[in-house]
Amino acid sequence: MGCCSQYLTEQSRQYVREMTEVLATLDLGRLKDFYRKWAKPMELPPLPEDARLEEDMYLMILELPGLEHLHESSRQWLADRGLVVEIRETSCRKHSREGDYGPDGCSSADDCCRGR
Repeated sequence: MGCCSQYLTEQSRQYVREMTEVLATLDLGRLKDFYRKWAKPMELPPLPEDARLEEDMYLMILELPGLEHLHESSRQWLADRGLVVEIRETSCRKHSREGDYGPDGCSSADDCCRGR
């Protein structure tokens, strides 16, 4: 989990874990099931149309360090549809690997690279 996971509730951590698992499948049907399951507990907006949800799926993949193996193909999927995605570092190696701070990562939550 990321650098600030200690601030998440158990429910939020479960949501992120499940979302990561579902996104890794690239299965729009599973994503819709996930969305319906979590809509009320996480106060999600209404389920978007399939085309928008599919676009969101690839955008969300780019935000998750645990899905780095899908980042390039997600960028390509978006680019093939004329959607330009700004490539920026969203987490440091220390956070995406160990979830804490230190010499290989950010010095504190206030200095977290995720906020850059």
